[in-house]
Amino acid sequence: MVFSALLIVWIILNGRITLEILCFGVLLCVAVIFFLRYALGYTFEFDKRVCRIGASLIKYAAVLFIEIVKANLQVVKIIVTGKKVKPRLVRFTVPLNSETAQVALADSITLTPGTITVQTSGGEFYVHALDEAFAGGLDESCFVKQLVEMEGKLND
Repeated sequence: MVFSALLIVWIILNGRITLEILCFGVLLCVAVIFFLRYALGYTFEFDKRVCRIGASLIKYAAVLFIEIVKANLQVVKIIVTGKKVKPRLVRFTVPLNSETAQVALADSITLTPGTITVQTSGGEFYVHALDEAFAGGLDESCFVKQLVEMEGKLND
């Protein structure tokens, strides 16, 4: 999968396909794969795992985009109406085992306007919310549910 993606990017960036460009691109992609394998521990098993959760990743990105838009509208509403905000620091624990899933959750929370992940430790998160309306249900959010689902698919 990585090889194919690299080759497609190579062809797109060159803007045309000739035998020389294609052969050089294949050699370059093979060299990059070897570098990834030996320097960064890349394995083809990783590609298989990513393919298993490919649809879930696309769904997660779509949900993240929708949540960002909804949160933007809520922040704009607070600004336009001049509503007095009640900031909160919320602590909650999530059932995510992998560090990657925890980082994805922390980044998703921070990307959503009105909330910032202040600290994470193990499965414990500290999040600053602009208003108490943003603070509710973070531990049971759609992000957590989808990340738990993706972890399950990866471990199967």
